[in-house]
Amino acid sequence: MSLLLLAALGGAAHAAPTPITIEQAMADPDWIGPPVESAWWSWNSQQVEYQLKRTGSPVRDTFRQPVAGGVAAQVGDDQRGTLDVDSPVYDSARQRSAFVRTGDVFVR
Repeated sequence: MSLLLLAALGGAAHAAPTPITIEQAMADPDWIGPPVESAWWSWNSQQVEYQLKRTGSPVRDTFRQPVAGGVAAQVGDDQRGTLDVDSPVYDSARQRSAFVRTGDVFVR
């Protein structure tokens, strides 16, 4: 008798999970992970920089992903000055780029 009870309980513990509906998944987008909201090339095209929404917060974090491979890394506050922008303006020879960030003009 105890073997039958154990078999019945063991079978219930391994039951197939209930499928998640689209309504459940979309009720909290943080649950499925943040999508990339904006992405751009670094000035030398060696990295892609992108923003992700921080889980459970309205804050966006910026990450860098090397094009040659490797692990993406979050850009620290002390490194924010090294970030590039989505649409810089180039000179006619495409040797320099310029962009505006928080009212300041940067040339690279």
